[in-house]
Amino acid sequence: MKKYKTKPKFTTKEERVTLCKRKRAILKKCMEISLKCSQDVYLVMLDRKTNKLVELNSTPEFELKAVITAMETLEEKGIKHRKF
Repeated sequence: MKKYKTKPKFTTKEERVTLCKRKRAILKKCMEISLKCSQDVYLVMLDRKTNKLVELNSTPEFELKAVITAMETLEEKGIKHRKF
């Protein structure tokens, strides 16, 4: 398997534009998954350098605390779930 070294700093204008396009593509994919697959999606992206937070919540009723509680309940019962 080929390993790639990533550059965390985006210094040139072209690199910043690429980063912006990638963020937009991720948001678009999350919205698409939510609409086409009837899935609740909660996405948070944090830019550590500028401390900007981008948040996507597919439905207003979707609460992250409820998801965390449900995951903890599954772990207590010994049911495995996917962690990414």
